[in-house]
Amino acid sequence: MYRTALGLLTAALVAAAECSKPTSSTFHGTVSYRGQSLTRGVIYFLGPEPKLQMGMGTIHDDGTYTATDVPAGEVRVSFQAPGLPKKFADPNTSEMAYTIAADTASLDIVIPEATPPKR
Repeated sequence: MYRTALGLLTAALVAAAECSKPTSSTFHGTVSYRGQSLTRGVIYFLGPEPKLQMGMGTIHDDGTYTATDVPAGEVRVSFQAPGLPKKFADPNTSEMAYTIAADTASLDIVIPEATPPKR
């Protein structure tokens, strides 16, 4: 009886700890492409299935951004920003992914040169 009660208590504590884990993060950083800071636009962080939660941030004229509500875990990144190739507008084609922790405070992003499509 004692072992059963102890096992149930342990399971309840583990479940409570899992529920109290932060599931999103707010952080700041910089964005650059071809050695230059992006000076405007929006950055999106799309979380994994099944939730597909999305966080975002506005890119300021000095190349900085603050992203809010970014889901913890692996996220795919996309942008709405002038001057970037179209592939970076879609998280499924941007090929940019990062792992975000609940305590992530900063993330600087360098957008890679786009590879031309094969013909």
